[in-house]
Amino acid sequence: MKTITTSIPYTNAKPHIGFAMEVVQADFFARYYRAHGEEVHFQTGTDEHGRKIERSAQKNNMSAQDYVDSLQQNFQGLLKSVNISHNRFVRTTDADHHAMAQALWRACAANGDIVQRHSQAWYDVVEEEYLGSVEEHPDPAVFGVDAANIERVDEINYVFLQSKYTDRLRDLLENDQIKVWPKHRRNEMLQLLEKGLPDVAVSRERSKLSWGIPVPGDENHVMYVWYDALTNYLTGTSTIDDQGIIVPGNAWSTEVLHCIGKGVSRFHLLLWPAMLLSADISLPKEVLIHGYITVGGTKMSKSLGNVIDPVEAAAERGSDALRWYMLKEIPTFDDCDWLPEHVAAVYASDLVNELGNLATRVWSMAQRYSGGVLSVVPGSGHTMTGEILITELAAFHEKIEQRKIHEGIQALQGMVRYANRRIEDMQPWKLAKDSEQLGEVTAFLHEMILLQGVLWRWLAAALPDSAATVATAFGVELSTMTPEVFMGEELITIQLGTDSPMLFPRDVH
Repeated sequence: MKTITTSIPYTNAKPHIGFAMEVVQADFFARYYRAHGEEVHFQTGTDEHGRKIERSAQKNNMSAQDYVDSLQQNFQGLLKSVNISHNRFVRTTDADHHAMAQALWRACAANGDIVQRHSQAWYDVVEEEYLGSVEEHPDPAVFGVDAANIERVDEINYVFLQSKYTDRLRDLLENDQIKVWPKHRRNEMLQLLEKGLPDVAVSRERSKLSWGIPVPGDENHVMYVWYDALTNYLTGTSTIDDQGIIVPGNAWSTEVLHCIGKGVSRFHLLLWPAMLLSADISLPKEVLIHGYITVGGTKMSKSLGNVIDPVEAAAERGSDALRWYMLKEIPTFDDCDWLPEHVAAVYASDLVNELGNLATRVWSMAQRYSGGVLSVVPGSGHTMTGEILITELAAFHEKIEQRKIHEGIQALQGMVRYANRRIEDMQPWKLAKDSEQLGEVTAFLHEMILLQGVLWRWLAAALPDSAATVATAFGVELSTMTPEVFMGEELITIQLGTDSPMLFPRDVH
């Protein structure tokens, strides 16, 4: 079993295109492993507590719960617009999440890792993050954060003794017990560990912040939003027994892959594993960290007017077109500049001219020259193409296991280009003019249909809607499409569907 998760975005603003890329990446892995025949648990969700939410609700004259409920359509709409196949959506206001966060708190406290202390610190309300102590940094300007977003915290808090786990975290990362993609993100964490980890305030006084999960046994405090939010991974995968003990389910006790952005890597690679170690719960196997999408080399912001709405972007050319660009054109681990003209160019070249054109022309010729029914024994006639296919599929799978989605897709795209070249070299439309060569034409088109079937089995992870259209048009079951079938010695009859696979319209601007 595989478990794939995303981080959970704060609900205070509409989801941005960077989070859309994250859920699309995670969805690719979920669909990829399902295509392998594996059971997959795939979860995402929303982070709905904290000072920022509370303030926004007050400004809108709403209760905090009504406010976060009103924002749900933004996030559910995004998931629908980019065709996400998750099977659990965790809201941190869900009752089972409240129970799980409190159970994890009790487990860490029972281990002596949560204590009360008086703290004087600077707090970034926008990022919901403690920046540092007032004693060490009397002037908060040193943090480079807008002064309007910083508040001074002077209160009694509960503190998680993260520093206790410095050595164990170092060993885990150095020995790849938590595999971090890319490696340089792991090295960044190791550098932080060399400096020594601070303990982390994990509560706020209810008099200062009322919108949060109550601390077990102390109604005067609510949980710090990161302690609360990170627990969502257990909420979707585990249960709590009658004694209040967390029982990790199969979905957690298996191979867990967290997909996150680089801005939250410290929380996922240091604080989260430390919390799990404290509670004696198994750790995730992998953490994939993607970069940022920028516009003109600048981080997107409302004030600059350069925010890209992912729902609008998906509506422009369809969800598959947006998914393709995010997965194939944006290097999985790196920052990338969003250029509308490049998005349009990739749509035209990759999807319209290559993938779409291949499917349409093969279907049309198979209808015209073979009457929509093709019965052929693949056999040795497909050997050369089959050997190339095996090589390219191996390259594809290797790159995906290295979490380099963009390079894996490029391997499949190479086979699409190979197929288009074969058609240009073969020129079946000319051969078909000679009735004695129609058998050769049928065999060739049969080969091209099976080749596409094998490719679309895996392309479906990136282009699920188009894959379903291709499967129907060519009358193939993608889950059965393998190189062995492609080169097999058994008669395969293909009955085409009635509708041409018109995948990507040309007249989209």
